Amino acid sequence: MGKYISLAEETAEKLKHMILIDETYKSGDRLPNENSLSQMLGVSRTSIREAVKILIAGNVLEIKRGIGTFVKENPGMASNLFDMIYLSDKKQDLSDSLNLRLILEPAMVRATITNATENELDEIARYEKLCRETALADGKYFEYDVKFHEALAIGSHNKIFEQLTPFLHQSILIINHSARDEKIVKSFRENAVKYHKKILDCILEKDYEGAVIYSKIHVYTAMKIMNII
Repeated sequence: MGKYISLAEETAEKLKHMILIDETYKSGDRLPNENSLSQMLGVSRTSIREAVKILIAGNVLEIKRGIGTFVKENPGMASNLFDMIYLSDKKQDLSDSLNLRLILEPAMVRATITNATENELDEIARYEKLCRETALADGKYFEYDVKFHEALAIGSHNKIFEQLTPFLHQSILIINHSARDEKIVKSFRENAVKYHKKILDCILEKDYEGAVIYSKIHVYTAMKIMNII
């Protein structure tokens, strides 16, 4: 049986072909907005957003805040190191992503406690709340989960953490696209909601050790749910 390819992955592959093969968009070019791409490729705006995230992780695209989405210089050149999108073994992809999170997220959370401004803390809290409110429903949960982790990275005031967030998101992306067992998806989301709240509380209380412990438990639990450990 061939591997399952989600609509977002298929859309990402089409965009990638337009950039790397057809050269419809070249290095430094700004992509059309979501509505235009949605009409051009015949998919929803949600699929476009997820495809863009895939290509950011693959070092093909980058977002310039307040400006738009652009093709990177030498697009895809780093994909042999980090690109986990089209490998045949998604369980290995997931394991790699979660192990990366296990190493980096505790350090990122500590930096966020030290450096985050009040406005940045408000953004972290806002996305934590949105995750809780949408965890048992379809729709925007995935987007809010990603945004929660992005807000943590921004609050760390460490540009490397910000640049690495697409790679940290791979575990969320893979499960969102590939897990078909509703019990697994539900357990994964419940784990995220539970520990997002604990991590947020520790951040607000400036509890460094608690935040590190809960961030590790969060990832360990996800690994158990996905039968990785």
